[in-house]
This record gives sequence, C-alpha cells and structure tokens, in this order.
Amino acid sequence: MRTIRAFAEGLSLDATHCTLDGPEAHHLLHVLRVKVGDGLQLFNGMGDEFEVLVERLSKKSIDCEVQTARTVSREASREIVVVSAVPKSDRQQALIEKLVELGARTWVAASFRHSALAPDAKSLERWRRYVIEASKQCRRNRLMGIELWSGACDFQALIQQLRSGDVGGFSSPSVAAGCTAWVLDPSGVAAGSSWFDPTRAGVVAVGPEGGFAESELNQARESGWEVVGWGDRILRLETAAWAATASLLGPSP
Repeated sequence: MRTIRAFAEGLSLDATHCTLDGPEAHHLLHVLRVKVGDGLQLFNGMGDEFEVLVERLSKKSIDCEVQTARTVSREASREIVVVSAVPKSDRQQALIEKLVELGARTWVAASFRHSALAPDAKSLERWRRYVIEASKQCRRNRLMGIELWSGACDFQALIQQLRSGDVGGFSSPSVAAGCTAWVLDPSGVAAGSSWFDPTRAGVVAVGPEGGFAESELNQARESGWEVVGWGDRILRLETAAWAATASLLGPSP
C-alpha cells in the first residue's frame, strides 16, 4: 500500500494535531480523495516526518491527529550547491525536480551574459511548489533551497557570499567556508581530485545554452573556480546540471 505524503509547513515535533489547507488540502481532498481514518505521512521541510490520522474533513481543510513524530534525514552526505542559468519555462520544472531527487542542497538561479532568461522573483512560488512535489515523491524531508542571483554574475562576489553564508545553501558556515567551486565548460580540463572528494562540499556553475562568455570564464579562474570540461558533446543546461550533481554525489549519497 502506497504512502500518501503531504507538506505541512511549520509543523513542530511536539504537535499533537494539525490542519492542512491550501494546495495540499485541495490535492488530498479532490484528487486523492482521502477519508476520515486514513493515514498520511507529513513532512515540514525542515527534516521532520509525521505519521497522522485524518480526523475531520471540510471543503477546504483537513484536521489530523499526530500519531508519531521524528526527525528523519534522507539528505546526501555531501552538500552540493548548483548555480545555473534559468532554462526556458517548459524545462524549469524538470531541472528543479531532478536536482531535488538527486539531493542537491540548493539551486541558485543566476544570470550570465548569454542568458535568455533572468531570475525572476515572481517565479519563486512556482519553483517552490516544484520542490515540494518532488520532495513528496522522493521522500526528502528537507526542502532544497532556492536562491536568486540577479544581474551580471560576479564569480568572486558569488563565491564570497556563498562562503560567508550571505547566500544560503550550506548547513553551517564551516561547511560553506571549505567548499570547492567549479564551472562546467567545454574549454575546461578533466575534473581533479577535489571533484571526487566526498568530504568536501561543492558549488558547481552551469551556464546558459549559449555558454559562458570568455570574460566570465577568465573571471571565474581569477576568483578561484576550477573550469572543468565535460566531454566532447554539448549538453543542455539541465542535463549538465543533473550529470554534474549525480557525479559529485556519487552512486550512494
């Protein structure tokens, strides 16, 4: 019997009851058609998981009794932040879904010289729904973060802010401070030992369909980023992001 999972933002470990409303309740009521007495698994996006029973139903909300509550981590042991250009709208959902499933810690939507689309705060709520839906499916209890880096990408400023914690993504300042940074580009060299070191957190940047400008690559190198090649074939933005994340996290994250 499949487990029905739902997102319950703000639900605490000491809660005995909770109410689901909004998109979560609508999906449970009108698509999955849950009934009184049904069991659900809730997660709060902060690493906690709850087994609950449905107590009451209304047209727009569901009241539940919490049976058990626990912290359950299904996060990758290595923390990886993916910085990328924003793909066209029909591919944004796929990019985000697969990064969530693979275990990326955070996606930073950035703008580069050849970007077709700039990061837009108006898209954040839609992107966050993609994260929630993917987390339900893959059983992650902590939501992948999403950050916006608008304007021209200054690689030095970006890595400084990532390492200082001004741009979120890592679990602690010490993890952020020790991260390695890579840029994917056909002009790069084969990945070095830091790429394969599971003890080091990392930031990997993926450019737009038109690639990075030469000035951006030069700035990245001057700022301490390693420019890494990814074979002779040119991958789509989202394919490169998925492949890099899967490689960095290894077969058994």
